[in-house]
Amino acid sequence: MGRDNLLPLMCAKTNYPGPGEPLEYLKLTDHALDSVHAAEVLWDSRPVAVRRRLADLMHLSVDEVRRVVVFLAGAHDVGKCSRAFSVKNSELWAPIEAALEGSSPTDDLDQPHAFHSALALVRWLRSRPDLDIPPSLQFDLAAVPGGHHGVYQRKTDLSFPLELVGEAEGEDPWFAAQSALLDLIAERTSAISALNALKVPFLGNIVVSLLTGLVIQADWTASNSFYYPLGPVSGDGRPAREHRAASLTNRQAAPRFTDPSLAMTADHFISSRFARSRSFSANPYQRQAWNIACGLSDPAGLLLVEAPTGQGKTELALTYAEVLAARFGYEGLAFLLPTTATADGVLGRIRGWLERALPRDQVASMGLAHGRAELNEFFTELPSRPHAPIDDLDAPSERVYADAACARRKLRLNSHVVVGTIDQLLFAGLDSKHVSIRHEGLAGKVVIIDEVHATTPYMRVFLSAALRWLSALRVPVVVMTATLPPAARDDIVNAYRESLGWRERDRLQQRGNPLASSAAGTDVFSDDYPRLCYISPEDPTQDLAIPVPLDQTPTELTVSVIEDSDAELAARLDEGTRDGGCVAVICNTIRRAQELYREVSKRVGGGVVLLHSQFTAADRASRERALLRQLGPADSPEVTRPHRLIVIGTSVLEQSLDIDVDLLVTDLAPMDLLIQRCGRLHRHPGRVRPRGLDSPRVLIRGVSFLAGSPVLDQAAASIHPKSILYETLAAITHVGSPQQGTLRLPHEASHLVRQVYLERPAKERGWNLDLDSLRDEEGREVNARCAIARSACLRSPAYAEFEGALPGVGSREDLMRRNNWTEQEAFDAARVRDAEDSFEVILVRDDDGAVSAASPNSPLNDVRLTDLAVLTAMQAQEFLMQRIRLPRRLITAGTYSAEAREARTLAVLDELEAQKVDLFQQHRLLAGELVLRLDSDLKTKLGGKTLEYSSEFGLMLHNCSGGSDG
Repeated sequence: MGRDNLLPLMCAKTNYPGPGEPLEYLKLTDHALDSVHAAEVLWDSRPVAVRRRLADLMHLSVDEVRRVVVFLAGAHDVGKCSRAFSVKNSELWAPIEAALEGSSPTDDLDQPHAFHSALALVRWLRSRPDLDIPPSLQFDLAAVPGGHHGVYQRKTDLSFPLELVGEAEGEDPWFAAQSALLDLIAERTSAISALNALKVPFLGNIVVSLLTGLVIQADWTASNSFYYPLGPVSGDGRPAREHRAASLTNRQAAPRFTDPSLAMTADHFISSRFARSRSFSANPYQRQAWNIACGLSDPAGLLLVEAPTGQGKTELALTYAEVLAARFGYEGLAFLLPTTATADGVLGRIRGWLERALPRDQVASMGLAHGRAELNEFFTELPSRPHAPIDDLDAPSERVYADAACARRKLRLNSHVVVGTIDQLLFAGLDSKHVSIRHEGLAGKVVIIDEVHATTPYMRVFLSAALRWLSALRVPVVVMTATLPPAARDDIVNAYRESLGWRERDRLQQRGNPLASSAAGTDVFSDDYPRLCYISPEDPTQDLAIPVPLDQTPTELTVSVIEDSDAELAARLDEGTRDGGCVAVICNTIRRAQELYREVSKRVGGGVVLLHSQFTAADRASRERALLRQLGPADSPEVTRPHRLIVIGTSVLEQSLDIDVDLLVTDLAPMDLLIQRCGRLHRHPGRVRPRGLDSPRVLIRGVSFLAGSPVLDQAAASIHPKSILYETLAAITHVGSPQQGTLRLPHEASHLVRQVYLERPAKERGWNLDLDSLRDEEGREVNARCAIARSACLRSPAYAEFEGALPGVGSREDLMRRNNWTEQEAFDAARVRDAEDSFEVILVRDDDGAVSAASPNSPLNDVRLTDLAVLTAMQAQEFLMQRIRLPRRLITAGTYSAEAREARTLAVLDELEAQKVDLFQQHRLLAGELVLRLDSDLKTKLGGKTLEYSSEFGLMLHNCSGGSDG
């Protein structure tokens, strides 16, 4: 049978016709050429840094890499030219079956079409007499189309079919048609000379991941019928089709920043980007970062910034990123923070910087990468592209837009400038489907990680894996924190260092150099604080540690351990603020915060505010805005400080709000977090303090003393390692007076953290505690969780490249097979945070069938869904603002095994699934959302527990006997 007789019958895509509707389809040849065109548009829009990086790794010119990329994009669906795919549609299969003149060697391979694409490409590369490509490189090239659905084909799985077909290529009509298609794509893309120019023995993980990320995006674009409609495409119609698609995709080229170091000093730059007044100038930290960025010959490297809160670290990072983007061709940055609230809080500042940094002839897309992006007013007011035209390039607000194509969950990192949660980066270290898209999205950016101290050891396993890949991608990284435990600092630095220097270590190893055996350099960290530490690609075994002189006198904080009694604290706060004063009380759990708020409100009356994460999104945002107007920076015209205010909350007060209080009360917490909390005390200089609160004081609760030894409150100590809490208590109090102490901040911050985590001062106190056994027990628990995380991580790109192996990125089934896990164990491992199970739900009030928004503060509180035929976009967004995360204790309370928690989780999920609102399922923003129906008193039963919502207390979980459990 002639090879051209089968290919015209091959179909790539069809519609899903309803009764009486015609079948529409797109021929495989047309989809291949659409994919080539989409890849050309995509490649030409990528930043210079990505194109250069691929060219360097592949030892090709940038143009040659372009031809390889667009060829692989065109080849990605060649496996649809197979019996396994063609038989899926009986109407299209009939003429193919009639045209076949017998079976073929690959007929019985019932594999996904991506597998057949990889197999076909290897066979084609071997069959072309004008190609001379070694077998290892053939498999690496085939991995790209083989992985275009997010899961790579294993080389061992491809080997047997290759042996099976042997020399039968000429007898196989399927392969004849596949070869005809690949020949067409190779001619269209001029790929043969580019493929022959490949002289590397294999591509390796980094190249395969970047190429796959580009091919997947090209496929998704070419599969979008809005850009590339279904239906026949004649040869004459293709130029018009491609012109239409290019104008519709309208993917703006990566913005080109102007190098500020050519015409500005550090002071001039900081003033022009961030100043509220002309007298604004760079501080010592910012000046050092400016000098490093301006002096680099290689942009790859990690800059670790440890400095007190309120010292302009955000401005430092943006300065560093802009200089590198301008000098080395990066498209922008990814600014990642620990929570949705912290990401939302910084978005406006990043947008303001971008509007000022963009040259007048440049535009840039901006993305908000977390699950509540549609609720952020700074983000939703951005003009959307490609649908809205750019009207006025002279208007800074018109030059920054939201790219509609990047709204897809797995494309959130592909806007030019991204603000989001750190989870987006952690997923880049998880062995998961489509992870290549995340790698490609990050490859063209400077990555900034703020408040990294908020990561747990479990999260740092994924962070370390992601940093190894960023380092191998030569992505510059800025890590910022006020304080950081030494082990966490070493994890971060050594992970980036490992892949940064792997080529050099390989050369050293070949020469027998003993330094090559270790990826980690010497520990040069000391108690210098604040400091910048730079890991250089020129010598990754050494660190450039730069102490930065503090331009402020130390603040001496008086520390007192007080009785852990809500009633006594309420009386103390009432008496202590009679003459005025603003106080923050930070509790380790929501339940403690709610119970204390109830007691203080009863004693004090007005002027008491509660804030935690279990308010609806709308109520929490309203409370945060009110706090910023009351306790925000002294030089802000929007701030009116009250005479008296007591704020009771949880860790949200330490992470996301720039507030200043006169007195701090806090549950005992690990030293690094305690210092972070102290950053809210007397934060803004120059403010007149009330009488009795003019000196900074910290009151510590959650611990009492029995027979001279400390006893931790069980609830207060439930979320932190107890051994670290005891060590922190020893470090902040005097030896002879264990309930009193002083802290000199920020000067002693690094010393205190190092003391707690390395020197272990509690052993000198003579307390009746078995700290060694406690540490061992905690260490075993942490190690067990981290072992699971390591099993779910991507392998190091350096290791895989030495081995010449294909990427180990796979599906959940791959994790199960590799680790001998059950499906539930694989599901549990595929998380980048080690939090217990919980659900996010939309709260509604169901008053005998009349459904409305639950929160009394919602504008939809009196709107009955039964009176509506459809929801407007504004109404849907308002209901999204009623989302809330259920307490974890709803699942964990009373369960003592993984099996019991799983059973409780499924039972609660079943109850929630039964409460769906039909009208929600009809709107794109609400479809699939879980709903919790409350009665007219805003109460309900779920999982055998009583839940109650109040705009004053938030969500409360009660046990069946009526006591608070939440």
